[in-house]
Amino acid sequence: GAAQAELEFSGKIDLEARVFTEDASRNNQEDTNASLLIEPQWVWFSEDQQHLLQFKPMLRIDQNDDERTHGDIRELKYFHVGDGWEIHIGIDQVFWGVAETVHLVDIVNQTDAVEAPDGEDKLGQPMVHASWVKDWGTLDFFVLPYFRERTFSGWDGRLRGPLPVNTDMPLYESSYEEKHVDFAMRWNHSFGDWEMAISGFTGTSREPLLVMQNDQNNAPQLVPFYPQINQLGLESIYLSGDWIWKIEAIH
Repeated sequence: GAAQAELEFSGKIDLEARVFTEDASRNNQEDTNASLLIEPQWVWFSEDQQHLLQFKPMLRIDQNDDERTHGDIRELKYFHVGDGWEIHIGIDQVFWGVAETVHLVDIVNQTDAVEAPDGEDKLGQPMVHASWVKDWGTLDFFVLPYFRERTFSGWDGRLRGPLPVNTDMPLYESSYEEKHVDFAMRWNHSFGDWEMAISGFTGTSREPLLVMQNDQNNAPQLVPFYPQINQLGLESIYLSGDWIWKIEAIH
């Protein structure tokens, strides 16, 4: 049929229950926990399919952990497709990596660690993302104007370490703190059964160092410290019969 502008709505609602078979290490931690996740999504396409607006918020309501009760905008972006190029402006999610569990090179988005301990859930990242698709591969450039701090379980939460992490007063190596502008780029290309990507990042590390401090009651706690880093990444996949060979490496 004839092309026309279109607005699509989708989403999910999850009801989660956790049961811990081992006793808690603290008296204030419960052995059971329930939570509710609401994650709708709106997508608008222009008639020529070259313009897109996408909005994807989320809300988690947790029974016991105040830090896990939180909301976030996973995506809120404008997307335009040109002749051999694309541009994304707004809040978006970008995934790098080929491994199944530990994603060494995946550094654009911050981990939402209260959602799950596997590190697969990410916070939305403000960015300007431009892509060029050529015969010699796809080249992506990112400008990341604002830093998102990692989330951690609260004092009453489980699936956390023996000491609480105080996220109210994070430490930064840069004097610009969360306003430091980060940059990233990535080139990827396929050569028959072999696909590889090389990436670079400079800016605030998404993985904090946890520094030991005492709180106002002189009790020990951990405070996240975000250093400045330069990262070079390599991803590669090779298909050989029934085998898939993968590698991720960073320096």
